[in-house]
Amino acid sequence: MIATTNASDPKSTASASARLHPTMSAADIDAGYYYAAELKVFTRELGLTVGNFRKIELEGLIREFLTTGVLPKRR
Repeated sequence: MIATTNASDPKSTASASARLHPTMSAADIDAGYYYAAELKVFTRELGLTVGNFRKIELEGLIREFLTTGVLPKRR
Protein backbone atom coordinates (compact mmCIF):
# COMPACT_ATOMS: atom_id res chain seq x y z
CA MET A 1 0.00 0.00 0.00
CA ILE A 2 1.39 3.41 -0.98
CA ALA A 3 1.17 6.28 1.52
CA THR A 4 -0.43 9.39 0.09
CA THR A 5 -0.86 12.88 1.41
CA ASN A 6 -4.05 14.84 1.24
CA ALA A 7 -4.00 18.55 2.12
CA SER A 8 -7.58 18.43 3.41
CA ASP A 9 -6.92 15.40 5.64
CA PRO A 10 -5.77 16.46 9.13
CA LYS A 11 -4.17 13.02 9.63
CA SER A 12 -2.03 13.29 6.53
CA THR A 13 0.98 11.02 6.31
CA ALA A 14 3.27 14.02 5.79
CA SER A 15 5.80 14.07 8.60
CA ALA A 16 6.05 17.06 10.92
CA SER A 17 9.84 16.70 10.79
CA ALA A 18 9.66 17.74 7.14
CA ARG A 19 8.29 21.07 8.36
CA LEU A 20 11.05 21.59 10.93
CA HIS A 21 13.82 23.68 9.41
CA PRO A 22 16.42 26.16 10.72
CA THR A 23 14.81 29.17 9.03
CA MET A 24 11.39 28.84 10.68
CA SER A 25 10.30 31.26 13.39
CA ALA A 26 9.71 30.58 17.07
CA ALA A 27 6.00 31.27 16.44
CA ASP A 28 5.98 28.37 13.96
CA ILE A 29 7.23 26.04 16.70
CA ASP A 30 4.50 27.30 19.03
CA ALA A 31 1.80 26.92 16.38
CA GLY A 32 2.62 23.32 15.49
CA TYR A 33 2.70 20.06 17.39
CA TYR A 34 5.87 18.00 17.18
CA TYR A 35 6.61 14.65 18.76
CA ALA A 36 9.62 14.38 21.06
CA ALA A 37 11.39 12.03 18.65
CA GLU A 38 11.04 14.56 15.82
CA LEU A 39 12.34 17.35 18.05
CA LYS A 40 15.33 15.20 19.05
CA VAL A 41 16.24 14.54 15.42
CA PHE A 42 15.93 18.23 14.55
CA THR A 43 17.96 19.28 17.61
CA ARG A 44 20.74 16.88 16.58
CA GLU A 45 20.64 18.32 13.05
CA LEU A 46 21.22 21.77 14.57
CA GLY A 47 24.33 20.44 16.27
CA LEU A 48 23.12 20.19 19.86
CA THR A 49 23.56 17.23 22.16
CA VAL A 50 20.12 15.94 23.07
CA GLY A 51 20.88 13.76 26.08
CA ASN A 52 17.87 13.07 28.25
CA PHE A 53 16.06 16.36 27.67
CA ARG A 54 12.30 16.39 27.97
CA LYS A 55 10.12 17.55 25.12
CA ILE A 56 9.49 20.95 26.70
CA GLU A 57 13.24 21.45 27.18
CA LEU A 58 13.92 20.56 23.53
CA GLU A 59 11.29 23.05 22.42
CA GLY A 60 12.98 25.71 24.55
CA LEU A 61 16.40 24.99 23.04
CA ILE A 62 15.01 25.11 19.52
CA ARG A 63 13.04 28.28 20.27
CA GLU A 64 16.19 29.92 21.66
CA PHE A 65 18.16 28.98 18.54
CA LEU A 66 15.44 30.26 16.20
CA THR A 67 15.17 33.54 18.12
CA THR A 68 18.87 34.33 18.52
CA GLY A 69 20.41 32.38 15.64
CA VAL A 70 23.08 31.10 18.04
CA LEU A 71 23.31 27.55 19.34
CA PRO A 72 22.58 27.69 23.07
CA LYS A 73 25.20 26.39 25.45
CA ARG A 74 24.44 23.04 26.98
CA ARG A 75 22.38 23.40 30.13
